[in-house]
Order: sequence, then C-alpha cells, then structure tokens
Amino acid sequence: MNRSCFIWIIWIFLGSLLAHGQEGKTAYSLTDERISINAGSASLASWFQQIEQKAAVTLAYDPSRLEMNRTIKIEHNGEITIDALLDQLLKNYRYHIASLQPRKLAIRIDRIETFRIKVEPSLRKTARNDYMEP
Repeated sequence: MNRSCFIWIIWIFLGSLLAHGQEGKTAYSLTDERISINAGSASLASWFQQIEQKAAVTLAYDPSRLEMNRTIKIEHNGEITIDALLDQLLKNYRYHIASLQPRKLAIRIDRIETFRIKVEPSLRKTARNDYMEP
C-alpha cells in the first residue's frame, strides 16, 4: 500500500469518528441561556423587555396575539433559563419558539388556551353542594 492511500484511509477514519461523536449532541439554542431575575409581578411587556435587556436578545412576536398588559407573577428568584421563564410567562398560550441569527427569538402564538365549563341547570345545586366546604 502506498503512502498516499494510507493517509487517505486515516483521514476517512478520523472524519467518521468526528461525525459519529456529534450525533448525540443537541443544537445550542438561545433559550438555554440563563438570566437572573427577581421574583415579582409585572406586565408581559415588561417581562419581555427584561429578557431582551438581560440576555441581549431580540424577541420577535405578534403583540396582537398576546395580552401584553396582563400582570404576571413570577415567584422564582435568581437564575433561570430563558426557556423556563418564557414557559411561565406564556403558560396560557400554545406557542413555538425558533432561534434565529443573530441573537433573535421568534415566538409564534398558535392560540390562547381557554376552557369553558357548562353546568346543566339541573346539576347546579348538586355541584354547588358537592364542592362546598363544611
């Protein structure tokens, strides 16, 4: 076997090892970054502004699909991932987040999660009595 063929085989072998070693790794996302927050209540707009300032990211979203003035209480104090904070802030929504370059997070709101409970008139008295404290 000549020398160039031997080097070529070694090169292919090393390349396959490097490619195989990266299979199990997940892609890095801006949402994995941690920011420091103080527990408290603020509007959704204010929380988004804090995320943008502290993480040096831009949040892209459609404000017409969000209740931007709704006050949200966060009880976590200290470091938290952007993903975990957005999860708490958007818990009443069905949403998706995409990381875009450079340092931009696109938030797509599918819909607000709402629930309607209808109690039949004949069951109102029974339901009220079943769940009343003594």
